[in-house]
Amino acid sequence: MYFIIETESQLQKLEVSDECFVNLITNSDSYHPTLSKPSLVYYNNGKKGYVLCVSHSESFSIDFERIKQFVELHERVYVLDKKFHSYFFDHSTLIDVNFTVLDRTNEAPKFDCDTLTKRGFYSSFGLEERVNEIVPISKHYESSECVYDLVRQFFGLESNLEFYDELSEAYRYVESRGIKFSSKYCRFFGIGAPNFFETNEVVYSSYNLYNLTGRPTNAFNGFNFLSIPKTEEARSLVLPKNEFLVEFDFDGYHPRLIAELLGSSLSKEPVHLQFGKQYFDKEVLTQEEYEESKRLTFKQLYGTVEERFENLPFFKDIKEYTEKQYKRYKSDRVYQLPFGRLIKHEKEINRTKLFNYIVQNYETLKNVKVINKVRQYLSTKKSQLVLVTYDAFLIDFNVKDGQATLAGIKNILEEGGMVVKHKHGKTYNFK
Repeated sequence: MYFIIETESQLQKLEVSDECFVNLITNSDSYHPTLSKPSLVYYNNGKKGYVLCVSHSESFSIDFERIKQFVELHERVYVLDKKFHSYFFDHSTLIDVNFTVLDRTNEAPKFDCDTLTKRGFYSSFGLEERVNEIVPISKHYESSECVYDLVRQFFGLESNLEFYDELSEAYRYVESRGIKFSSKYCRFFGIGAPNFFETNEVVYSSYNLYNLTGRPTNAFNGFNFLSIPKTEEARSLVLPKNEFLVEFDFDGYHPRLIAELLGSSLSKEPVHLQFGKQYFDKEVLTQEEYEESKRLTFKQLYGTVEERFENLPFFKDIKEYTEKQYKRYKSDRVYQLPFGRLIKHEKEINRTKLFNYIVQNYETLKNVKVINKVRQYLSTKKSQLVLVTYDAFLIDFNVKDGQATLAGIKNILEEGGMVVKHKHGKTYNFK
């Protein structure tokens, strides 16, 4: 059989195996999956690769629902980027090879298999919504065969699937809600192709889950959603789709997470006030001393604990914990971070760097659990969780849900001894 499958009768002749590899090709690589449609599906059952045609200038078309039904007959469906593919396929059978590559190689996955022909089409027609539908099918096939050859060695080596599923689903939920921006945002931020990720002033972000620490980043179309300038002009461009934006911000998130790792706890009092009292040996701090407390705390957590603070219980425990984990890292062939991310002892990591990896990984573990709880809580409501920026959750709030909904979200966020502050407004500027 030829590699192009363009009729249902041809599809019915394909052999169904226990596992397969699938690479979905949308009508443009540049568009956010929320705004994209399937063009082709590369399918490899371990014996041969095929291209299943949905919408392309060179072929007939198969109803994508039929292709979905065919793919779902397999027990294990390997993909690159489960979060992306779950926009189109049932996520329960998908296995993300990128996580396996990251765990096994200590390198962020990168497979550069685009052909010169495809790059040429993008150079000339990259702004077109359906550019992939005019790139020759044979070139899509060539690229996908290249990817398959690179990743098939990782099939069967996957681990930690349950959490990776939660991770992918949590951040897909957040990014697929979309964030409303003022029509002025393109000019202000210098965005040249808003149609890649925006429709009716609702902009879609995209979390990158394949970082060494496990901490997601969030950028798409050249725009970083985690570093929107904190100026009044920039933040005022972010608007609610409902009536208000409400941001819940954790107080001293990392120190409180570290306390959990250490098996201790901190009081409900602001973290920097608690530590400031110890730094300055006084009960009442000036504003200048409070700001200095912040600076000192960050310096101790993300650098080396200064000798003058080594005997403070919290930092003494950090030093002992870090030393214990570093010995494990040096002695174990594979070191496991809190949510299960693996670090092979092939690349030297010093004590401080290892501790930062642990904290950021634990932050992601906690955030995923919280996101999924908030998601479930809001499933019957009109309000939406639209952005997660490490230690802050942004809610697009519908007043019909009532203030009790905000109290419910706050209760979820404060489980386990966390403390959150909140602010609200008609824009992300909150003034």
